[in-house]
Amino acid sequence: MACFTHYWEGKTCDAMFANGWEGEPLDHAAGKIFTQRGVGPGDKVYVVNNFKGEIFCSGFGIWIDYRVNPEGHRRLFEIMERCDGERTISEIAQELGISYQSVKRVTDLLYEKKLVSYSRYPASTAPRR
Repeated sequence: MACFTHYWEGKTCDAMFANGWEGEPLDHAAGKIFTQRGVGPGDKVYVVNNFKGEIFCSGFGIWIDYRVNPEGHRRLFEIMERCDGERTISEIAQELGISYQSVKRVTDLLYEKKLVSYSRYPASTAPRR
């Protein structure tokens, strides 16, 4: 199963949801972003953290009020904990029992803040002993 990461406009995502294609592999993707990076059919994209320890989220402009949205606040940290370079977006979503798109929104936010990167290969970020 191929796993791809890409920034899509809201209308594209809405069409994917409306057709029931959320979390499904793509048969085709237009644009050069994947081929420029050497990603091809059957490849997976792993989420690799660029941080050590716990993130001070509000310092990066990331804020989900735990009093207003306790579930969203908890999920943010559950997703961050799994950005270990050994899991794909799909695998994180499956582990947490939430949608691919929910995880993708968080990893894209972390990517924009340069807190994670995407890799075609697993890249463990666990401390070495």
